[in-house]
Formats: sequence, C-alpha cells, structure tokens
Amino acid sequence: MTSKSTPAAPKRGLTAFFIYLNEHRADFAKKNPDKKMTEITTIASKHFKELSEKEKKKYDDLAAKDKQRYEKELEAYTAKHGPPPKKSRKSSGKSTEKGETKRTKRTKSKSKSRSKSKGQGKSRSRSNSKNRSSSKSKTKRTSQPKAEGKGSKQKGRPKKVDTKKESK
Repeated sequence: MTSKSTPAAPKRGLTAFFIYLNEHRADFAKKNPDKKMTEITTIASKHFKELSEKEKKKYDDLAAKDKQRYEKELEAYTAKHGPPPKKSRKSSGKSTEKGETKRTKRTKSKSKSRSKSKGQGKSRSRSNSKNRSSSKSKTKRTSQPKAEGKGSKQKGRPKKVDTKKESK
C-alpha cells in the first residue's frame, strides 16, 4: 500500500525459473487440464531441473538482465523518494516484541480479565483447594445408579450426599 505522494517501489527481478515458468505455463496447463495450478508449477519445476546447462543459460541471462533493470529502477527511486518502505508481513502467531507471540499475549490478557471479574483479583492456588476440601462440612460424591435402557447416558455431576453426622 502506498501513499499518494510516493509511487510504488520497483518490483524485484524475476529468477530464471519464474521466467521459464511464465513462458511455458500455458503449455503445461494445456497438457494437464485436470491438474491444479500448484501441481502444474511442480511439473514445470521438474522440467526446469532437467534442462541442460545450455538451455538454462538462456533463462539465467534473462534473469541477470531483469536484475540489472531492477537495480537501475531502485537507484532512481531511491534518489528521488528515499529508500523503499519495507513490506510488512502478516503475523502468523510468530514472535513479536519481548519474545511473546500474539497468541500468548491474548491468553495472558484473558486470564487477567477472568480473575478480576471474580472480584478477588487473585487466582486460586493448590493450597486454597486443599483448605476447601478439609472444611467442616464433609460431603462425599456418590455415583447415581445407572439408567437402564438402550443408549441412555448419565449427564451432569454426581449428587452430593452429606455424610456429616447430625448432633442433637
């Protein structure tokens, strides 16, 4: 994306393979009408690798000319507009500043908001869960009797049964 004041930077030169591919893509597509474009490119790369050094030299020379064209255009662009802007890449969860990924940043912020929404501001630790299990009222989870019949499944948690003895 460019601003209105500066034109787009020159395009890089094509490699020998891409020059070959541009010349022969239509031929490979005609010979393989049932193939996807990615498969056609794979076929073309195999053919390019099998070319003799003499045949490859033609494409290497064309690539060298295209590289010279790019360098001239880049030099003219740099003289007039300064260095071309660096292209930004789409983030794919790769590391950002401070070695964190966007995904880890997102999960950290979610966990903070969850703990604050409970009103305590602190997350529960193992010691808290042990203390809860040794509280005064002892409850024991028991399983419910299995439902009979074909395909019936039990849903939900087992019922709590109070095992605390009532004192009078």
